[in-house]
Amino acid sequence: MRICEMFTVILNGKQIYEYEAKARLPGHQRQFLDDMDRDMDQGISLGGEQIEMPDAHQRLKYVVFKLIQGIEDSKSGLVKSTSAYLGSRQAGLIKIIISQQDEKQIVSLEFDNERVSG
Repeated sequence: MRICEMFTVILNGKQIYEYEAKARLPGHQRQFLDDMDRDMDQGISLGGEQIEMPDAHQRLKYVVFKLIQGIEDSKSGLVKSTSAYLGSRQAGLIKIIISQQDEKQIVSLEFDNERVSG
């Protein structure tokens, strides 16, 4: 699988973050991402709902929301780990677009040739 080389995060029309994969991840970092997958195998909480067996789309949304949380809370470790996860697990991801209105967040993802909302 081809890795994502770079993606940007846009919040309310403003670029707030850019991730660029410089090289292949070292073994211990790849192991950490595998551990993230195993943790999600145990279930995730998404939108206030507990999901016991998340599918690939639900995992993607969960990690994107964790990335947004890390950016908002200035948690560099969370930002780095979620970015590495997205970069290595989501081939072709080029943009995460977030629109915030009051307490609601609308997230759209752009891949090489398509846009996914959800």
